[in-house]
Amino acid sequence: MQSFRQIETVFKYHHFFGQALTLDEVYTWQYGSNYPKDEIKEKLGPLVVKGRLKKVADYYFLPDFDFDLKKQNNCRYQASRKLKLADKSIKQAKLPKEVVFVGVTGSVAAGFALSQDDIDLVIVVKDLSLWLARLKFHLFNLNLPRRLPGQNQNFQDLICLNLWLEAGRIKFPPSLYTAHELLNTQPIYDPYNFHSVWLSQNNWLSQFFPVKYKIKLESTKPAKRFKPIGSASLIANGLAYLVQRLYMLPKQTKEQVGFRQAFFHKRDYKKQLDLLI
Repeated sequence: MQSFRQIETVFKYHHFFGQALTLDEVYTWQYGSNYPKDEIKEKLGPLVVKGRLKKVADYYFLPDFDFDLKKQNNCRYQASRKLKLADKSIKQAKLPKEVVFVGVTGSVAAGFALSQDDIDLVIVVKDLSLWLARLKFHLFNLNLPRRLPGQNQNFQDLICLNLWLEAGRIKFPPSLYTAHELLNTQPIYDPYNFHSVWLSQNNWLSQFFPVKYKIKLESTKPAKRFKPIGSASLIANGLAYLVQRLYMLPKQTKEQVGFRQAFFHKRDYKKQLDLLI
């Protein structure tokens, strides 16, 4: 059976973002183990009796957590509402042919968002087409409600295109925070079933959260092949990169921008979480 330390790690992580957990969430986010839900439930009951956990309604949380039932329910509602809004926005958008996958990330994908949050997206494109695809996306969708560079307030419900990746650059180094982000990603445009590649290329996820990884992997379909870009697009992508990088350089702060990956509005909680957990 899971040790209290393993269970505590799951709660501490989610409490950092303000979230209490239901039984289903404790089960799916088991840290490094794969016990049946009934056994997890049997473990939680005595912990509540001993005061090592508390329970209100359907939510479990650590004793020092500032629990608010109204907030817990509302944040879940907001995440669901924003996910539908993101899906609607992408369905209405004109996507460049280089785009192979669009997913929701961040608080909305985690199922726990504040009303004022924006909606983070990851865009995956064909190899060696990132900057051409990004330029075309912005030109094709000038009226799409989205968060602009440097916009640090009043971005409620706006689409935030904060992560651009090429299909051959989706492997990430293992960490607790990255594992949550990858497993929480919600596909809203996936004509090539690329989500299965997203998971299989980061199979180290199964070591962190075996139950969640298995559930996500079983929900995917075999990936389909897509045609690579042509030589003219390769040249156009290089030119698009130069133009956009020259435009960004005077304004760049913490963004991590490269030729085949681009992280905008980057949030890195790894150090804070390492100290906490």
